[in-house]
Amino acid sequence: MPTPSRIQHRPGVPLPEGAVYVGQGTRWASPITWPPGVTPTNEQREAVVRAYTQWLSQQPNLLAAAREELAGRDLACDCPLGVPCHADYLLHVANSAPLDRPSVALRLLADVLERIEGTS
Repeated sequence: MPTPSRIQHRPGVPLPEGAVYVGQGTRWASPITWPPGVTPTNEQREAVVRAYTQWLSQQPNLLAAAREELAGRDLACDCPLGVPCHADYLLHVANSAPLDRPSVALRLLADVLERIEGTS
């Protein structure tokens, strides 16, 4: 079975079979959004992903749902590939053992950000 990955959602283009959109308008979306017309820097994106990680670690029902509903599935977001995105963290949550301490979540986030930086 292939490793689930993040794909870029493009309006008007259907998602691949089995992929789940996790962007704005879904319960998986980051509660932190950019004002219209703003193009965030990678540093700003990293800060938002860190904030999302902390927020999600305080949402036990959503964490459990992510593990149940998103495991093994590709996740789509509007963020360009190769930049930090909350969907990267959701992929790890959905496909790893439950996290019982926020510090574990933050270490996992650091791993995600390292991998993103290595691909850009």
